[in-house]
Amino acid sequence: MTEEPRNLDHEAALAAQAILDDPGVGPRAKSLENVLRRTAAILQEQGIYAAILYLHAKEKDLGAPVAKHLLHLCVSIAGGELSDDAKPTAQLAYLTERVTNNISNTLLVRHIWEQTLVYGIYHCKTF
Repeated sequence: MTEEPRNLDHEAALAAQAILDDPGVGPRAKSLENVLRRTAAILQEQGIYAAILYLHAKEKDLGAPVAKHLLHLCVSIAGGELSDDAKPTAQLAYLTERVTNNISNTLLVRHIWEQTLVYGIYHCKTF
């Protein structure tokens, strides 16, 4: 019996909703929208590793919950484990060991993160 293919678009939508519902975000939709836009720009220009670095270096307050949910998508794609309260260094080590060492994983994660960020941006606009 074959396994049904995963719907990554659905996973991106769920991750975007989880970012907005995260208690660390609270009712700051406009601020979050700006963080998501800047993160999407970094992701497109510099890649997934730079996006996580940016979230922790420049967007400390809202960056941590965004990074946490983006990394949850990585775990579902590349496997392994990463706790919700993992420090930034552990998150970056996970990316290096599990994602960026494999071009297929890197491209897939980049695509799903882009979709997640776009959904998050539009979700922010609805509130």
